[in-house]
Amino acid sequence: MLKKIANSESSKKYIIALWVLVAILSAFSLFYPISLKVKAAELLGDKAISMASSISSTLSQLNGKDLTNIRSNPTANSDSYKKINKVLENLSKELNCNKIFSVYKGVGGKYYYLLDSQNTVTGTEIDQIYLSHKNVLDKISDGKIVSQSPSSTVNTPSGKAIIAWHNLTNDKGEIVGVLGVECCVKNPSFNKLGFVKLNLWALFSISSLILAIFAAITAIKIAKHSHNKKITKADFAQMPTLSQLENEILQKNKDDAKNQESTEPTDENSAPQA
Repeated sequence: MLKKIANSESSKKYIIALWVLVAILSAFSLFYPISLKVKAAELLGDKAISMASSISSTLSQLNGKDLTNIRSNPTANSDSYKKINKVLENLSKELNCNKIFSVYKGVGGKYYYLLDSQNTVTGTEIDQIYLSHKNVLDKISDGKIVSQSPSSTVNTPSGKAIIAWHNLTNDKGEIVGVLGVECCVKNPSFNKLGFVKLNLWALFSISSLILAIFAAITAIKIAKHSHNKKITKADFAQMPTLSQLENEILQKNKDDAKNQESTEPTDENSAPQA
């Protein structure tokens, strides 16, 4: 079957066209999800950092003294804690966030929860998933930077999410902690940003890549059969022998001589008229 395809010029053209088409689709399916993911991360990150900035500013202006009280005595039983934490719970629901929380640097450079919309007990050491952001938390806590947009996703109990960080200050402008806004990428509010579609694109990309590899291998095999065709015994049997070639040459010479004689003029026809 492959030999027939190799000897068919139209089949070769179709195979080459197919390979080029699949290669283009494969390249597109690989690069498009990457660009889509980058764009989605930027949009979602901008939204998260905007929310973190607004929440931090609001808490500092309206509840600055309460933040000072909570920081000096981190306990869930205080009126200040209950009041602010209730605000965070409501904001988390309204903004469709996983949670809104704040942490502070304690003894030995470890970080502990100060506030949490999911009601994690204040003074509890932060979860392991946030320790990868310790460098950012240190810079914000030390006043070196004000905020940090998310650069990648993290795996949380609710699924993949991004976290925006912003400093949290009291009414005197003193840093009392770091505010975190965690947004799940599968939340219906963020689906339009493209994260959920990436799984389908990844499947399409892999399928296209497999087709491209198959088409390339087929094209290479066809090229080898086309340019390096082996001569079989049947091919030799069909080739004329030396004596047959000599007879064909002699016969051709005779035929040429006869044709030449028939075209030459006779003496009568060539004699001049009186």
